[in-house]
Amino acid sequence: MLWSFETFATLMAQITVAICSGILYVFLTAKFLPLWLLKPRADSSLDGDRGIKRLVFDCGRAVVYEPSVSYRKYVKQYILSAVGKEKYIQCKFAGSVRCAEYDVVAFDSNDRPIERVCVQEHLFEENGNISRAATLPRETAYVKLVVRSVNGVLLDSETVFVLSGSRVLFFTLSVTAGMVLEMMYLRSVLAYCAELLFGYSHFATRYDDLFALVSAFCGGLALSALIRQLYKTNEKQKMKRKRK
Repeated sequence: MLWSFETFATLMAQITVAICSGILYVFLTAKFLPLWLLKPRADSSLDGDRGIKRLVFDCGRAVVYEPSVSYRKYVKQYILSAVGKEKYIQCKFAGSVRCAEYDVVAFDSNDRPIERVCVQEHLFEENGNISRAATLPRETAYVKLVVRSVNGVLLDSETVFVLSGSRVLFFTLSVTAGMVLEMMYLRSVLAYCAELLFGYSHFATRYDDLFALVSAFCGGLALSALIRQLYKTNEKQKMKRKRK
């Protein structure tokens, strides 16, 4: 085969585009899509905290809550107060609790989680085992209390941060479809380069194409599952670091 500048330029252009498409796919699947679709969200459908009393006073208002059943032997009640535009929470712990670590997941009026406040508290009997007031975002409409540890003993806490099923499905389909398209494109580039360099007009049979399609599909499913697991593990590590 006689090489020409046009042949060389065409070949390099095909290879460059193929490399760029691969880099773009890796960026989308490893960075952009997970940040967009796999960001954990708080689940307000878990066993909820129950409001039992409303209070109105001169400078604001408050609601007294009971936490979910699994935490009531540690936290008897907590009060969510609104003073002006500021929001606060205080908890009344059981008499046996000397120190506790808990998370307050704040939700807005549209049931969207807006912040997770991590609290470490030392309790004193002379204060009635009532915690200090923790400040919450002004948009807070209600909260979900999750007790992490009591008297230094870690509890089997509820999983508050979950992944949306529809987002996980969309992520899986996006990664898999992207893998299939990327593999088919790379095969077409490889076939073009083989024909350009060696004169092959039939790089692969239809069975080869079918095998490549199925392999790319399975590879996309496996890759999406791997990325989900990595992000889940990373989120757990981030939560542990925040608790230290």
